[in-house]
Amino acid sequence: MNGKDSAHCTFGDGTVSAGRLERLAGIYRITSMALLEGLQANHDQVMCIGRELEGRVRDAGFQVVSSRPRKAGVSAAEMASLHRPNLESIRSDPWVRERYDDAVLDELDRGLAVIEKEPGRRISIEDVLRQIVARA
Repeated sequence: MNGKDSAHCTFGDGTVSAGRLERLAGIYRITSMALLEGLQANHDQVMCIGRELEGRVRDAGFQVVSSRPRKAGVSAAEMASLHRPNLESIRSDPWVRERYDDAVLDELDRGLAVIEKEPGRRISIEDVLRQIVARA
């Protein structure tokens, strides 16, 4: 969105300009994803497994018949509503506590709350899934 866009989203007690929605979406994309990816790595998990999935399927002895990326088709509001409970559940994790103070986590939660109430698809968050068809 550019600075000339006058679209607004009403929620709670006020309105949020389209520019602020884009800034909040940026917080989501950068902070939330970095937090989740780091936390998962700390627990020996991989967040963006799609990058490696095809190779792992082959390494497991399967023949990959088809491998393609697909857009998840989930709106930013829907993604925010999924991530808010996750954020609450990981706040007490020692890895998170060492790296993120409450002010950052609170701001992230507030931003996700605003995005969650965004009724349209004005915020662009593209999640891509890897779809693989394989046979033994």
